[in-house]
Amino acid sequence: MQSWELEFAKEELSQRGEPQEILPGLFLGSLACTQDNFLEKLNSLHITHILSVGGTSGRSGDPNYEGKRLELVGVDDLPNYNLFQHFDQCCAFIDNAFKDEGKVLVHCFHGKSRSAAIVAAYLIYKEKCTPDQAIHKIQEQRPVANPNHGFRKQLNNFYIKASLSVAKDTCLLRIK
Repeated sequence: MQSWELEFAKEELSQRGEPQEILPGLFLGSLACTQDNFLEKLNSLHITHILSVGGTSGRSGDPNYEGKRLELVGVDDLPNYNLFQHFDQCCAFIDNAFKDEGKVLVHCFHGKSRSAAIVAAYLIYKEKCTPDQAIHKIQEQRPVANPNHGFRKQLNNFYIKASLSVAKDTCLLRIK
C-alpha cells in the first residue's frame, strides 16, 4: 500500500468512528465506538476501560465496564472551557488501567477535540513530549484529531506544569 493510500484509509476510518491506537493500549475514537452495534469491535480490540469526555458513553449501563469508566459529563468543546482541571484525573485513570493490564478507549462525540486533548495531555505526562509533538503523534493515527485553540493553550500550560514538576524532582534528587 502506498503512503497516500494509507493516509486515505486512516482518514476514512477516523471519520467513520473507528478508534485508532495512539499508544499500545490507548485508543482514541468517537461516541459511535461505544454504541451497541460497535460492541464486537470493542471486544476484538480488548478494550477494558472507557474514558468519556463530554457525556456518557454507550456502555454506561454495561456491567462489563463497571468501575472501569470515567465519564466527564458537561465538558463542552468550547475554547474557554477549563479542560485543564481534568488532565490529572484522566492521566491517573489511564495509568491505572495500564497497571491492571487494560486497554483504554478515550472518546468524545466526534473523537476530534476534547478526547484528542485528553490523549495529548497523557502523551505530555507519560512520554514527556511537547503539545505540538503530542498532537502530531495523535494525528499520524487519527487525522481528524484537532483540539480547539483553547484546549491547545491549556495543553501548553499542562506541559509547563509537567516540566516544572520534573525540574523540581531533579533538583530535589541533587540536594539529597
